[in-house]
Amino acid sequence: LVFGLGGGKPHPYNRNNRICLSPVPRPPVPLLPMSYFLQANAFLIFFYALYFLMLRRETFFKWNRGYLLMSVVLSLVIPLLKMPEFIQRNTQNIALPAPIEQIILPTLPAPPIADLPTSEKKVAEFRWGLWEGLLIGYAIVVLLLLGRFLLSLGWLWYVGKDGVWQKEGRYYLAKSPDGKQNFSFFRTLFLGDIQGLNEAQLHQIIQHELAHIKQRHSWDIIFLELVHIFFWLNPIGLFYKKSIRKIHEYLADKQVLAYQNDKTEYANLILSQTKKNI
Repeated sequence: LVFGLGGGKPHPYNRNNRICLSPVPRPPVPLLPMSYFLQANAFLIFFYALYFLMLRRETFFKWNRGYLLMSVVLSLVIPLLKMPEFIQRNTQNIALPAPIEQIILPTLPAPPIADLPTSEKKVAEFRWGLWEGLLIGYAIVVLLLLGRFLLSLGWLWYVGKDGVWQKEGRYYLAKSPDGKQNFSFFRTLFLGDIQGLNEAQLHQIIQHELAHIKQRHSWDIIFLELVHIFFWLNPIGLFYKKSIRKIHEYLADKQVLAYQNDKTEYANLILSQTKKNI
């Protein structure tokens, strides 16, 4: 075995003053993931506060959509840019043994755990601290939420595939799972309760949902849902999702109204469909 000689007190378990190296101390807190988590959440709150105070009432819906999505991306990326500096700064704070020279000695038996003090025995048998336990608990919640989300996606995909009755160009028409709501999921358009609607109203509803499909709004929803899952402790994710859904509806309405002469009739149609979904 190779041992380093250096100054300092002998190892507490080295009862016969045998020459040995003490283990390199590790930080008591997993600083790296904790630092990233705090910084990412702080940026999410900061960027959304700017949106809420300055952009929320603006009618540049495409720009607002781009801002919300880009602000989330920046919130996730900016802390990563600071990681090398953070690692270097915290690594320098860890005291490493500085051996003066090296000599070779025969292998010496380590003292049995049974001979160690009770407090040290607990440390030797159970190395997990408070922060490690919290991280494990947090990861378990993330896995549960992620599993539920994936199951919902799978169920929606299965229902859409099983309920498709017509293909129109690059999208599919399917029956809504609950028989009430009209919505779209990627290239599948789900129609709910359409009884009592004339041909013009049905066309407007289809055009509204086609706007969601063409503008790829489903990707926004999935992206923000995943971010909210991994940062579930921060309620700001709910505000991001709520805001992006409103912007999606504004964008879809704007596209339909570009070809609609009677805006009042369309507004009444949207209002009646909203009441059915409540």
